[in-house]
Amino acid sequence: MKHHALRAQALRVGAASLAMAMIAGAGAAQAATATATMSVSASIGGTCTVGGATMSFGSYASTTASTANGSIQVTCSNGTNATVVLNQGANNNRAPSYATRALNNGTNYLGYDIYTDNAFGTIWNTAAPQPITSTGAPITLTAYGRIPSGQNPATGSYNDTVTITVNF
Repeated sequence: MKHHALRAQALRVGAASLAMAMIAGAGAAQAATATATMSVSASIGGTCTVGGATMSFGSYASTTASTANGSIQVTCSNGTNATVVLNQGANNNRAPSYATRALNNGTNYLGYDIYTDNAFGTIWNTAAPQPITSTGAPITLTAYGRIPSGQNPATGSYNDTVTITVNF
């Protein structure tokens, strides 16, 4: 009988273990998952900055044209397409027989223009902006200035201010 009692106890323990395993398995089978997606985004707006430039012709003699150049530095965010425009300056058309721009000394004017190339072929203005496509690194554009010969204004120091605009 002892043997029979041990066997019955072993069967009960085995049945209990099996029942617990089934419960544990049933619990794992009841666990479920749900998924969804999360939309993540960012935007980068185009931005540009422009550094002012200087151009100095030095001393002008009416017998020869004077030339000078200046560097304009533009930095835009990567991939930005932009155009760089120079206005006609503060003395627009004050010396029309010589150029579209003019340096002034009081009421005296000295005609000049700023060009996009060193051959002085295209005047840099709103009608001929300079296009750029930025990589995010600074871009240097050269402005080429020319004062035509033959002008005979009074002695003195002549100045003008030209506005640089970046459209993007």
